[in-house]
Amino acid sequence: MKLVKSVEPSMDSNMLKMLENDVAEILEKIRNLSAKYPSDSLEQSAISIQLELDSFVYTAKKQAIIR
Repeated sequence: MKLVKSVEPSMDSNMLKMLENDVAEILEKIRNLSAKYPSDSLEQSAISIQLELDSFVYTAKKQAIIR
């Protein structure tokens, strides 16, 4: 897993809100998929995807605050 170090271009508050909503939808679909097809490897992939998306959102928010 790689942590996101930079998000280019920076996002404004509207884009950040849309990003958060889209990520929440993606994570919900991943959770549903994991529940429908239980598998250790799928669960590990889901966790990895969640961490990377969370890292992306966190970095985007951090950059928006700094700028």
